[in-house]
Amino acid sequence: MAAGLFWSVTGEFTTPAPGRSPAFIACDIRLVNDDGSESASMQDLFAKAFIEQIEELAAESLAEDRRALA
Repeated sequence: MAAGLFWSVTGEFTTPAPGRSPAFIACDIRLVNDDGSESASMQDLFAKAFIEQIEELAAESLAEDRRALA
């Protein structure tokens, strides 16, 4: 098996209330290997706290992108 390089996280952003940031809800988490292959879904293997951390990072990333575009 090749060494993993990236996490692939699929999900959706919620529609936020005015003045609030959107939340991200992950529905699939996989490891992307250096040869381009992906692991099977790993979401069921992770602790809820880890998944929540990934979701927070995704929401923060979107907020940063919006600020950069403004």
